Amino acid sequence: MGATDGNGNLFLDPNTYVACHSFDVASYAAGSTCAAVERTLDGERLFALVRPPA
Repeated sequence: MGATDGNGNLFLDPNTYVACHSFDVASYAAGSTCAAVERTLDGERLFALVRPPA
């Protein structure tokens, strides 16, 4: 796996870490994007600004 920083964060590589809330944040990002797609299919014009998780 990777090294920890003593605060509960796990570094997967020098630029990517996972914290205790990373899964929740990624789930919110995916859910909001799915909601935007559904609303777009209903005729609304939307833009989802979502960064990659971690």
